[in-house]
Amino acid sequence: MLVLGELLAILSLGIAGFIIHAEMQHRRQAEEQVHKLNADLERKVAERTVELAERAKDLKRSNMELQQFAANKEDGAVLV
Repeated sequence: MLVLGELLAILSLGIAGFIIHAEMQHRRQAEEQVHKLNADLERKVAERTVELAERAKDLKRSNMELQQFAANKEDGAVLV
């Protein structure tokens, strides 16, 4: 027959096992959340990079048009 000390030891081990399991499950869920957030951030960065590349292309084209206009203005040419 088990004595009181042995029963308490077994009970303590059971509680410790439960706590460890709960902590591992919490950590796993947190890691999954971090992975999801990273994937979302990477997607947003990729989208923004495309937007900025398109904007840079538009600005470059606009700058070239302005330079041509200024060059034509200096030459005395009139654009209609």
